[in-house]
Amino acid sequence: MMIKKIGWLALFITCILYSCKNEPIKPFTFTVSDYNYSLAYSIKYKLTEEELTITFRGELEGEKDSLLFVTTKLPTSSLRKISAIQIDSLSYLYHNNCISDGDVKSVRFKKDSVSKTIHLQNYYHAQLSPVFEIINKLVPEKFQMSYVKKTYCDDVTIIKDINQLRTENSEKQKQATAPTKTQIKERIETLFQSEIDSVYQLEDKKYLFTQKRFIGNGNHYYDEIRCCIISFSEDKSTLYPIDIKITKNNGSLDENGCFIITQKQNYEFKDAMFIHYDESTQLLQYQFHDVNIYSNENVAVFRQFIYKFAAGKFTLVSKQNRKVRYE
Repeated sequence: MMIKKIGWLALFITCILYSCKNEPIKPFTFTVSDYNYSLAYSIKYKLTEEELTITFRGELEGEKDSLLFVTTKLPTSSLRKISAIQIDSLSYLYHNNCISDGDVKSVRFKKDSVSKTIHLQNYYHAQLSPVFEIINKLVPEKFQMSYVKKTYCDDVTIIKDINQLRTENSEKQKQATAPTKTQIKERIETLFQSEIDSVYQLEDKKYLFTQKRFIGNGNHYYDEIRCCIISFSEDKSTLYPIDIKITKNNGSLDENGCFIITQKQNYEFKDAMFIHYDESTQLLQYQFHDVNIYSNENVAVFRQFIYKFAAGKFTLVSKQNRKVRYE
């Protein structure tokens, strides 16, 4: 009885294996082009579940393609492995950072009406590289292609899709071309022929800069801080009005739209006057002492304002006004 059970089990397994081997291979197209840029031609290898062809493709005007080799004698087991490759698992680019020049191949793989182009740059791919070996075993030696046969280093770059590549290239270009804050500061100081204190990054390639200075007319002396928004394009600079709703107590705007706060010079309050912009929170905070209201009582009004910057506008978040006595 035991022997019969074993026999039936063996027969069952054999039937399954035989059935799997005879199951139709899902259609696919695996195309790889081997370019010779110096001689202006390429050799295209095209492998499907039915045949392998090699075509000469002239890159010069007027040259026609010519068929070099074709065979339909293909290893079924290898075709099944290729057909089983999941296109979604393949990335757009595989680049070996350890080698600057060498074997570069572009593979176009199509299956189930979905196609993807994969670029291998000095890279051994566990699923795709063995296909090159399968092709080489099927063609005459003079048509065999060279390819990377093993992994040489772990320093590789893998880009999932073309959009990721475009994004990374765009970011690299921005980093390469965007001026530093020090460079922007130097350009502003050259433009206005005076020193500035701080430069802050805003949106749309605009910058906010602050400048503290001393002004006087012989009778009254003031500390003044102003902040302006500016942008640069090539050799041109543009100042933008700061969109802050002005009241008689929160500051003023000059003819260029720069925001200004002034404080009558008083050594007790000198260090307490400041303006600051936080790039991470997009909050503009400033404070000063208004000593004009209660001048006969040695009492000033401490004023503090916080604005939120968004979409090019400053919106009031909070304010504080309180009396302070001074000597």
